[in-house]
Amino acid sequence: MGCLCWKYQVLCLLSLFLHSTPSSFSSSLSSISPCSALLHFNHSLSLHSSASPSYYTSRIQLCDISYPKTASWKEDMDCCTWDGVVCDQTTRHVIGLHLSCSWLNGSIHSNSTLFFLSHLRNLNLAGNYLNFSVILSEFGNFKTLTHLNLSYSMFSGKMPLEISHFSSLVSLDLSYNYGLLIETPIWNNLTQLRELLLDDKNLSLFRPNSLMNLSSSFTTLSLNDCYLQGKLENSILCLPSKQTLDLGFNSNLDLGFLPKCNWSSSSLKFLALFDKLFKRITRIYWQPEVLEAFGSL
Repeated sequence: MGCLCWKYQVLCLLSLFLHSTPSSFSSSLSSISPCSALLHFNHSLSLHSSASPSYYTSRIQLCDISYPKTASWKEDMDCCTWDGVVCDQTTRHVIGLHLSCSWLNGSIHSNSTLFFLSHLRNLNLAGNYLNFSVILSEFGNFKTLTHLNLSYSMFSGKMPLEISHFSSLVSLDLSYNYGLLIETPIWNNLTQLRELLLDDKNLSLFRPNSLMNLSSSFTTLSLNDCYLQGKLENSILCLPSKQTLDLGFNSNLDLGFLPKCNWSSSSLKFLALFDKLFKRITRIYWQPEVLEAFGSL
């Protein structure tokens, strides 16, 4: 019986896409269950192992192990038991969708039922081939989002301003989406942000001072190969809670002298800076005593 009900709901969704106006589509979604929305989202994409190849950088290993998580999703099972899906134990709302390296292949359109999951707190689509999909304004439907990871997923187009309205966002990773354009410093309005990863984005339009509003609680700042230029204020290097600071391959970024921070008590685990003098990357791992020595030079 439950299976037939779900199939009926999916047919209703298809009918909505074909015949509804945007306003009526939005209002009609309230009658569709999150499980049906997930099922239709899954059916809108294909699965292929080539969509999730292995990626390796100096700091990251992604998709070393990949498999099609959504292939095990069954209509006659509670979606809260599906691989990659996390539900609130009390409300049964879908609050997490962890589909990194899941062989997802295809495009995400504005009428995708993914956007019906308005209670999402954590969305991870990293390491999939999403066919140069635009990060749509509909992502703004996720009002309660705390973690958003769209890295290595072939997103493109202009970053919508709606992303800057995520008042609860703690972690944002948009790295290695080669066609993605960021035209405004969206991080300035994200007051709860603690992790920002934008590797391989062209940020040449932004002065390093645009990073000055980062919270003292910031733990991860990764702007590797972002075409940054100008002088970086020392205070960014001295953020007290930092664990990862990657500014490598920014050959026009002026770091000046390494500041005299309290490196010995720092929680820093990874540091990558571009050495303009020798035209190379300087990386330091878990060595606060070395940093202390540099800072005293």
